[in-house]
Amino acid sequence: MAPRIAFVVATKDRPDELRRLWASLLAQSRPPDEVVIVDASARPSPLPETGGGRPVLRFVRSAVASASRQRNLGLDAVGPDVDLVGFLDDDAVLEPGAIEAMLGFWSQAGPEVAGAAFNMANHPPLALPRLKRTPLVESLGLYARRGGAVTASGFQTMIGTVSSDAWTDWLPSGASVWRRAVFARQRFDEWFAGYSYLEDLDFSYRAGKTGRLAVVAAARYRHLPAAGGRGGGFEFGLREVLNRVHFVRKDPDLSLARCRAALAARMLMSVAAGIGKGEPDHLLRAGGNAVGLVRSFLEPGLAGRGDPAAIVVYGQVPPPYIGSNVMTRQFLEALRAGGYQAVLSRKSLSGDVADVNRIRPAKAFRLLATWGRFASRLRRARPDLAVIFSSSTYVGLAAESVVVGLCRLYRVPYVLYLHTDVHRRLAAAPFPLRPVLLAAFRSAAACFVLGRVFRDEMAAERPGRVFVLPNCVADPAGPDGAARPGGQARILFLSNIEESKGVMTLLRAALLVLAEAPGVTFSIAGPWRDRAIRREVEGFLAAHGLGRSVVLAGEAYGEAKTRIMAEHDIFVLPSRREAMSLAVLEAMRAGLPVVTTGVGAMAEAVEDGVTGFLVPPDDPAALARRLLELARDAELRSAMGRAGRSRYEREFTPAAYERRVCDILARLLAGEAAS
Repeated sequence: MAPRIAFVVATKDRPDELRRLWASLLAQSRPPDEVVIVDASARPSPLPETGGGRPVLRFVRSAVASASRQRNLGLDAVGPDVDLVGFLDDDAVLEPGAIEAMLGFWSQAGPEVAGAAFNMANHPPLALPRLKRTPLVESLGLYARRGGAVTASGFQTMIGTVSSDAWTDWLPSGASVWRRAVFARQRFDEWFAGYSYLEDLDFSYRAGKTGRLAVVAAARYRHLPAAGGRGGGFEFGLREVLNRVHFVRKDPDLSLARCRAALAARMLMSVAAGIGKGEPDHLLRAGGNAVGLVRSFLEPGLAGRGDPAAIVVYGQVPPPYIGSNVMTRQFLEALRAGGYQAVLSRKSLSGDVADVNRIRPAKAFRLLATWGRFASRLRRARPDLAVIFSSSTYVGLAAESVVVGLCRLYRVPYVLYLHTDVHRRLAAAPFPLRPVLLAAFRSAAACFVLGRVFRDEMAAERPGRVFVLPNCVADPAGPDGAARPGGQARILFLSNIEESKGVMTLLRAALLVLAEAPGVTFSIAGPWRDRAIRREVEGFLAAHGLGRSVVLAGEAYGEAKTRIMAEHDIFVLPSRREAMSLAVLEAMRAGLPVVTTGVGAMAEAVEDGVTGFLVPPDDPAALARRLLELARDAELRSAMGRAGRSRYEREFTPAAYERRVCDILARLLAGEAAS
């Protein structure tokens, strides 16, 4: 089903511009589903209704003229069935087909995308381009060569008009569209009053910490600034400094010292422009800059760094889509929901699944950059705690020993977040790596593990310092497996396709299943781990004539994953090694009975005989028996699917995960032991 989209328009005393924007919305090949006008005018000018068609038009009165305040009011008025929420300035005009192009982008976007902006077709040329591209200006952080970047000083570069879709660090909110889930985590900061200069930078940069931001080239609009706007002179110069400092103070990734240096340079540029052009407005602006800089030292600001605990997270967010990367993003969201200052220090070592855990020369340079970035985060954020998402290989653990060393150098306590069963392999590590890894493990403030089985294994080494933190998966669409069409059972394997996931065990079991129930079909979905496993799978299918009964369905993310789950009756993942599979939790969320192995903490996710079946690894016969049992009994499938869905809602939602994270961190920071 196509996503439903609403737009919020904040306006004040611009009836002509508002009518022009409204006309451009009505002329779209795909109009929005809703438009919420938040009007702070003394005498609002109502727009004509659409006669019950699209878009539904709602008016909200605002007693305060503030873009931040008005947008937040508009968000509260958007209907509950809307999937995407956009913002449009009243002096914007969408070109024909813009919304259709934007929805086309979102239909293909993965869950990692948080927001997307329309492409400004009439972007003004960059002012003083030669000056801004000098090494001095770039070193101060006033400008960067990459469009849409945010520098360490908190200054952003303009995005301009793009010729192809582009990823950025921030988005202008005056013509943008956001996944609605973003607003469950954050709203516009109403400290940015009046014209709200930089409120879009503040909002989008924070959103970009947990999701990617894009500019959609084919979704074009024009910005036709009305008279007035942000104004100029002393007041704007003052706001220019205070708002920038407020933004930088809120984010430990940014440097307040570099921000002030860049603002001082900006003030001198205004003085030079005022003298050179003989324009007093520039001198007034420089005067506002000077007063703002003095006030930035005298006033502590509303966003000091000392109140909520600051936590640096060393990990990688998707892509690629592997469990630890997905949970890094969920952990960051949980921290922010709990009121912590969450600072991501990205690993960024692998760009796709096939590159994960592989040794490549280019990774050495990425690793050096990663260590430098982590040291910078520790130095700037002055965190109360660092959380390190541990690797599953000896090489990765060796690299993380440097990260541990940096924590000890900066005297920052650290937690090892063990997303695999890597602790079982420490004793077998080769010398001299073993003592280094054991020292890193024993000096950690605590360890987070995915199940009680891992906590019990580690109890002797780390008594009272091992906390159980099971995985979670989001549920954007609610139950998606309530009503499945009848017919022969359809069995789904969905994971990264590699030897450790038991895909060959599944194929051998499929031969046994099809011998007794030839109408059953299998789908294997997910990215290939490497070419060798693909050749082995395809060779097995060809050798046994399984091409009609076993479908290689390709990769599936986001809505595509939801659809493929809904099209199947049974989920299977016969892993040889696993901690707690996200795919299994997604299958339970979708109301599918699960057949998997009891390795790792999987028995703490799947209740054997209740939400599915647990079978031994590398046992095609046992796997085939359980698959046949479910394939032949639709009522059993339905009962187990409902039980799995209920268990998901109790144990594995983001809300449950956030509660656990906040409880664990409160106890950890207070020096209490794990229960």
